[in-house]
Amino acid sequence: EKKPGDQADKRAGARRGLSGVFLQHQSSLKRFIARFVSRPQDVEDVTQEAYLRAFDAERSGEHVRSPKAFLFRIAKNVALN
Repeated sequence: EKKPGDQADKRAGARRGLSGVFLQHQSSLKRFIARFVSRPQDVEDVTQEAYLRAFDAERSGEHVRSPKAFLFRIAKNVALN
């Protein structure tokens, strides 16, 4: 019998929101960022900054219609700056 709070529910909850999108697409996000920066450590820095900005937006209650596109847009903007 399934009860609220079991492992399946926790895994499903972890995939929701921008944090879940980040975890699901982290590898492709890093490959995307690598198009805009030359040093591997910059890829890591931009990835982390993009996540933090997305997390802050989500935490502030901003409604994001397309979380993946939002995350990738933030990453591109950070990389280009």
